[in-house]
Amino acid sequence: MTTELSFPIKTSAIDSEKDGYDVKHDATEEERGALATRFGLVGLPAFRFTANVKPTRSENGFRLRGRIIADVIQTCVATLDPVTAHIDQPFEILLFDETDDRAAPIDIEEDYETFSDDLIELGEIAAIELALSLDPYPRVPGAKGDKTGPGADTGESPGGRGADQERENPTHRPFEGLAALRRNR
Repeated sequence: MTTELSFPIKTSAIDSEKDGYDVKHDATEEERGALATRFGLVGLPAFRFTANVKPTRSENGFRLRGRIIADVIQTCVATLDPVTAHIDQPFEILLFDETDDRAAPIDIEEDYETFSDDLIELGEIAAIELALSLDPYPRVPGAKGDKTGPGADTGESPGGRGADQERENPTHRPFEGLAALRRNR
């Protein structure tokens, strides 16, 4: 599997660490550019993650506790201007070997991922956590209108009446015409 942010660790290295296996990674400019392209960002000036991986008590998996820290630039959904945001997000995931018969129980309520070939791809997990932390509808503070779609920048709703007109006449009844047709039958 190829990923924009590759940071694999061997599970055998985790087993030998009493307090778990600590990881810290600052993404390179190339990695940040690839992640920005993948997630449709204008830019990703900074991205790093820290993590600690420990064997679980049941010894058939690992617990990953980490944090992602990023500065992202997205496009405002209303004005199409750049929107900057700072992300500082902790996360916790259980990891199970996909070839292990004792892998993740069906009734597990925690987030979990699988790994294979004695390798856990921490970079991809961090990238997924970044994607989950992004604002799906970023807006510039004070954005008024939407430059796309029906009625854009005209104050007019898709139905044809302006929003200002609807506020001026709060007794507007959209089905009044239908009621008149029914009376004329």
